[in-house]
Amino acid sequence: MRDWVPVPDLQKDHAPFADPNFKLTVIDALMANGTFDLGDEAAFQDRLSKGQYDYERDGYTLNRSFLSYFRQYPLTSAHLAAVEELWFDGGLDIYGWIFPFWGGETEDFDIASVADLSLLPNLRVFGFSAMHHANDLTAYLRAPRLEVLELGLIGSPWRNWHALLQLPNLQEFRYFTSNHAPEADAVLAELRRRGVAINEY
Repeated sequence: MRDWVPVPDLQKDHAPFADPNFKLTVIDALMANGTFDLGDEAAFQDRLSKGQYDYERDGYTLNRSFLSYFRQYPLTSAHLAAVEELWFDGGLDIYGWIFPFWGGETEDFDIASVADLSLLPNLRVFGFSAMHHANDLTAYLRAPRLEVLELGLIGSPWRNWHALLQLPNLQEFRYFTSNHAPEADAVLAELRRRGVAINEY
């Protein structure tokens, strides 16, 4: 548990993130790439609950103290710089640390905004399959080093397709054609001309 921070030393809020659930995905990415180490899930739950947490008994509800720990964890600039790949997906490991038997049916972990992309200076790959529904592509200009962008299925067509042309390092773009808009045709044609691989689902 190399990165354990005692509860009294946590932040009072989820700064510097605007969206506390976005912060959870960043910590998940740091766990996945080995930058962040809190031991294993059971050790974390046991330590934070002082031995009072029972996985089988308590795992069917969201644990507020576990959630707060991650949201208030004091991430450093070095942590943020270490994130090169980020995904929003209902199957992220961190959700099991907070709500072990979460089935994905509730909105506990939904991300309202991707504005916090600007906090990740080395982000090269971003994608989501769930958890996010905003449809303005200009949001991804906050991550100008993106090489791969994968957009999950949302409930309305994407807006401001021209923003994709302002991502100078884009190499691959994936999206669902059900979220296509008429303005997309010219943009996709230009991206193909530039050598960007387009994958349509």
